[in-house]
Amino acid sequence: MKKKSVQIHPRISPAIARELKKAASLRRVAEKSIVEAALEVFLSQTEHEALILKSMYEIQRKVERLEQEQSLTLETLATLVRVYVTHTPEIPADQKARVEHKGRERFEKFINIVRRSLSEDRMYRNCFKTSLEPEEEA
Repeated sequence: MKKKSVQIHPRISPAIARELKKAASLRRVAEKSIVEAALEVFLSQTEHEALILKSMYEIQRKVERLEQEQSLTLETLATLVRVYVTHTPEIPADQKARVEHKGRERFEKFINIVRRSLSEDRMYRNCFKTSLEPEEEA
């Protein structure tokens, strides 16, 4: 069964009309087929574009969240280094070996705490979660 066509009379520029004729003759199809296909693509594009824009918006929100977390991490690290440098005295040469050994032990203990935290999915960033999330309007 053939679909019934509706006749419309849009006006196009002479340049587009020439391009349409040229494309139809090269592809050996009717001009109507090209116009119909172009209109279908154009009209369906809005739904497709909406999906793409939604995905892009979600990606943008995630990137902004990563930037916030990165800023928090850098500020935390800078504060830690500032406090460490300010409050840690220099070690005398005769105590360096003992202190370095003790430092390696303490660092290994620290790494184990981080490993446990990661394996239990108990991230410390969750304690900052409320301050990073945008406030919801009531």
